[in-house]
Amino acid sequence: MFAGGSLERLVRLLDDRNPWVRKSSIEAIVKKASEGVTAPEAFERLVGLLKDPDGRVRRSALRAVRAYVERGFMSEGAVPLLEGFLVEEDPDVKCDAIAAIRNHLVEGVHSEKLLEKLEDFLRDSNSNVRRNAALAAMVYALNGYVSQEAFRQLLRLLRDDRSLEVRGGVALALAAYADRGLLDVGVLRDVELLLRASSSTVRSSAASMLMAYAEKGHISRSAFELMKDALREEEDSQARRSIVMALAAYAGKNVVSEEVFRMLIEALNDPSVEVKRAAALALMEYSFRGFVSREALKAIAPLLRIPDRKLLRDVLEVVKVHALKGIVSAVVLRELKKMSMEEGLKEAVDEVLELYAKEGLT
Repeated sequence: MFAGGSLERLVRLLDDRNPWVRKSSIEAIVKKASEGVTAPEAFERLVGLLKDPDGRVRRSALRAVRAYVERGFMSEGAVPLLEGFLVEEDPDVKCDAIAAIRNHLVEGVHSEKLLEKLEDFLRDSNSNVRRNAALAAMVYALNGYVSQEAFRQLLRLLRDDRSLEVRGGVALALAAYADRGLLDVGVLRDVELLLRASSSTVRSSAASMLMAYAEKGHISRSAFELMKDALREEEDSQARRSIVMALAAYAGKNVVSEEVFRMLIEALNDPSVEVKRAAALALMEYSFRGFVSREALKAIAPLLRIPDRKLLRDVLEVVKVHALKGIVSAVVLRELKKMSMEEGLKEAVDEVLELYAKEGLT
């Protein structure tokens, strides 16, 4: 069903014989989408207009389909139509097509044609095309499709590309390639420099790549120091989360410090729940390596109220290690008792309650 009469009228106008009316209606539908007003019926009609006889209408429909796809709308039948735009000379058209196909790839809808042209797009003269191609390479890698030639192109772009946005996209692609076992430790120095980039998105991407390399056992001490400085200064919550996740990966490889431990405790009070989750994971790794304190236990206690089972498992591990070291809290005990019948967590909670009982808290 349509979300509102206004959108329904615009969709009816897509059948108008005048291509300018169709084009204007599409542009108005895109504006509606940017305001959060969408409908499956509108998406279906937009996909159909990818075959419109008027080239201007087709390009407008492409932009609209991209806007809808980025809001979760998918159509397997749209991908062959989107692939037809990959041969266009206009870089904006290519970017819209690559981005729309990439989002379908995330949902498992494969595109052989984009895969075939990926290496060419990584060499494209337009920086937006290169960036979108790098992000597509990331999604292909996450789905198990990697190639040595694309890998070489990505390494070259990380080292040499003048666009920070391209290098940020490349860092995400190389993180996905590292997950598939394809990596080059020689580029760690290049990605470290991105932690100082003016763009928070690029800084976040750099941290994600450092995390992926750390999980494969490749550590850079200079990157560890840079991440400390970056976390201290970072204003963007997504970048802070990525940096904390990278520090958790480093802790998993025994690269830790008292200073970072204190910073992670502070991160538990971050306004962003995602940063809190990352900090809890990092503190779990730190607690396994003997980093415990009453301050940390006090800071982590409020997280026991967040209804997120994965987060709670990490928090319970931190609480358990503290209890094993004789550090307990009446506030934590009260929260544990509230959780004692929580499905899927009862065993872990009971284990911590037994440790608390040994410390005289019941």
